[in-house]
Amino acid sequence: MTPSDLIPDQSPGSGQIDPLKKIPSEAGGTGAPSAIPEEPGVSPGLRVFAAHQLIPKLDAFSREIEGVRAGEDIEYIHRMRVASRRLRAALPLFFSCFLEKHFKQWLYDIRQVTRLLSDARDADVQIASLKKYRKKLVKRQELSQGIQPPDDALLMEGIQYLTLRTRKKRDRLQKNVISALDVLEKDHVIERIREAVSAGAGFTGRTKKKPSMMGIPPIAASHIAKGVDAVLSYGQWAQYPDAVAEHHAMRIAAKELRYMMEIYAPLYRRGLSKPIARVTKLQTILGELHDCDVWIDVVTLILLRERARLRSQTGASRPGHGVISGLKLFLRDREKERRVLYRRFSYYWNSLNRADFWGGVRSSLISQRKAIVTPPSGVADEKLLRAVNTLSLVYPEGLVHERHVTALALQLYDCLQSLHRMPKRSRLLLESAALLHDIGGRSGEKGHPARGARMILSDDQLPFDIAERGIIALAAFAHRGKVRIQSCGIYRLLSPEEQQVSCMIASIIRIADGLDCRRNGIVRAIACHISGQEITLRITGTEDTGPERQKALRKAKLFIQLSGHSITFS
Repeated sequence: MTPSDLIPDQSPGSGQIDPLKKIPSEAGGTGAPSAIPEEPGVSPGLRVFAAHQLIPKLDAFSREIEGVRAGEDIEYIHRMRVASRRLRAALPLFFSCFLEKHFKQWLYDIRQVTRLLSDARDADVQIASLKKYRKKLVKRQELSQGIQPPDDALLMEGIQYLTLRTRKKRDRLQKNVISALDVLEKDHVIERIREAVSAGAGFTGRTKKKPSMMGIPPIAASHIAKGVDAVLSYGQWAQYPDAVAEHHAMRIAAKELRYMMEIYAPLYRRGLSKPIARVTKLQTILGELHDCDVWIDVVTLILLRERARLRSQTGASRPGHGVISGLKLFLRDREKERRVLYRRFSYYWNSLNRADFWGGVRSSLISQRKAIVTPPSGVADEKLLRAVNTLSLVYPEGLVHERHVTALALQLYDCLQSLHRMPKRSRLLLESAALLHDIGGRSGEKGHPARGARMILSDDQLPFDIAERGIIALAAFAHRGKVRIQSCGIYRLLSPEEQQVSCMIASIIRIADGLDCRRNGIVRAIACHISGQEITLRITGTEDTGPERQKALRKAKLFIQLSGHSITFS
């Protein structure tokens, strides 16, 4: 952890912009915003929210460019790195608001700058930490009435050597940072991102009716839940003091989770302030642990290199005996400090788990939403289906196929009811999921299941709450049968019963989709016969249904796994 990780740039409670209020568009850029094409199928609410989050981050980045170029004050690098990290963390969350070819290049350019800024800032922090360590040695000498212990004298030599070495490295890095900024400004990356996001959100300087934001919390919940899973995936290594790489990976995951929660905080009561504070503390401890690991690696590498090299008369610039001895003492000091920090990390990690902190984060994503972004309850089924049908119209070319799959899926649901025994409400969810399972095809066949799931989660008008949206979106995500439904972040927010329903609905839609694999509607009716552990499906079609049967059988694996029954066709 370095100090730049703690800069409160747009953090909750520190002047963060509320996306539910209007903000002005920034002027500038290289072209008219209206000239920037938009990715289809993205809700207006998501575009506006993206603008409210990205424009301040772009401005925060731009403000530091001149100071970074001058290189006279390290705080400019500090602030720009924080701004670039937050920008880099936010862009992938809103990538659907941009054309893919633009987004990939912009993200690559931002990542390059962030990497170089991080290297430069890390060098600054290392120099500052060495200066602080040297002051500690001087103070210790003063307290001992000017008598410097032999070890401290050697330590001072080692610290001076590391300081000079790090300063030389920092000078080289400054040139790299300026070169990366040159590329960024030459390509007008910041201006083009601002134009694209402003155009997509419709910022024109005139007051407009605010779009609904009801589609943002499901997207936020999905992203944050997946971020929690990423942190927990390294939890098994918390008990191992020497799992250096895993502890560092957990730090990166915690940092990304914190940034995500800060981005979506305006949607929640109290801005997720407590979860953010606890994740920040975890990130801080792991960062301090990582700083020790960096020094241990750096000094160990110097010592190993010097040990393996022959000395000669031309080696005057190499560290002498006193420096080597000082480096060994510094290495032991850092290893001791790491043991102290590891115990602190282990204690804090276990305390989070004992308090079920991670489960509390997941539940707060539903229970702590602001009323303005929570859909009304008790909406009639007819109104729900009207909203579903309206959304299905975004992909008119797929309407015939979607409605035919819906009819087949409902037939399967009804004739297998004695087997799946899902609650009555699940039939409506199945019908909704089947009607929307292919809407991602609006932007092309490649990647359309994941794109359709995002459209369902982020739609401003669907009056489903997070759990039911999640069930519908998961069915769209998994209808091709090439992904694990459990890999989607929203899945972990569902109760065990809801998870079972989502998997069963997805499995039924897979079979129905297979029965219309040629999209010609030749399968007209399905009848089911259950005998023991075997299900026989009788297919009625207008012509040969052999290809449809084979495809449906291949896509029936999930249903067979869930039901414990085999499937045959007659």
